[in-house]
Amino acid sequence: MEWTQRAILRSVTSRIPSRTTNLQRIERALGVIGNPERDLRVVHVTGSNGKGSVSWKVAAALEQAGFTVGLFQSPHISTYRERFRINRQLMDVPTMIQLHQDILSAAEKLEAETDFKYSFFDIAVLVA
Repeated sequence: MEWTQRAILRSVTSRIPSRTTNLQRIERALGVIGNPERDLRVVHVTGSNGKGSVSWKVAAALEQAGFTVGLFQSPHISTYRERFRINRQLMDVPTMIQLHQDILSAAEKLEAETDFKYSFFDIAVLVA
């Protein structure tokens, strides 16, 4: 199957939301794809209010200091690609498609071996 932006979105949004909040699924999938998160320095913004504006300000400051900055935000407003930004720019479509292909392949492999399923949010986090 040739993947398109529309096919990726359809595949990801068809996944059932997870009812569990542990990180076991994410950790296993990250292991399958080589633990790319271990090579990253991360700022994790949490809280009830203001996460979006704080994230944008931190990203802008780091970018101005010369860092390449990835920004993952949820939820998106108008397009799924809004969740994934590099230096404040939407992730380009070919990169998004390739990452989703890799992540969906790993998720499907693990789903075949276990009794759990990867949710929409799990896939988005893994892509980020």
